[in-house]
Amino acid sequence: MKHALAGAVLAFALVAAGTAAAGGKTVSSTLMGKCSATNKLDHNGALLSTTIVCNATASCKCAGATKLVYTTTAAEPGNGANGRETGSFVASGPRGTVTLNFKGMRTALGDGKGTWTLGPVKGLAGVQLTKRGTYSVSTKTISQIVGTQDTIVRISATLGCWVC
Repeated sequence: MKHALAGAVLAFALVAAGTAAAGGKTVSSTLMGKCSATNKLDHNGALLSTTIVCNATASCKCAGATKLVYTTTAAEPGNGANGRETGSFVASGPRGTVTLNFKGMRTALGDGKGTWTLGPVKGLAGVQLTKRGTYSVSTKTISQIVGTQDTIVRISATLGCWVC
C-alpha cells in the first residue's frame, strides 16, 4: 500500500511538473521585508544608477514549503529606464529546501518579471522538480525608514510552480 501511494504521489508530481513547465500552475505569495537603495552619482551630482537590494519572507503553503524567502539585487539606470535584477526564492519546509535562482527586468516602480532556474535542493529525494519557470513580483512601499534610503515593503510574488 505504501509503495502504491508513493508511486501515485510521484506520478502526480511528474505530471504536475510537466504542466508547470508548460506554463500551467503557479504559486502566489505576499512577502514582507525591506529594500535598501544606493545611488551612484557623477561628479556633478547627477544620478547615474541606483542599486536596490530587497530581502523579504513569508509563511506560505507553496508546493510543500512552509516558508518562502526572497532576495534580490536590482541595478537601475539613472534615466528611469528598466533595470536588471537577479536573486533567489528559497522555499523550505519539513521535507527539504528548494532554491530558485532568477533574473529578469525591474521597472522603476518596483515591478519585476523574468525566469528562474532550479538551484540547490536539499532533501526531497525522489521528487521530480521542474528545472525552470517564470516569475513576477510587484513591490509596494509600506513606509520609509526615516533618515535612510530604506523602505519597508510588501512584495506580491507569482512563480511558475516547481513541484505542483
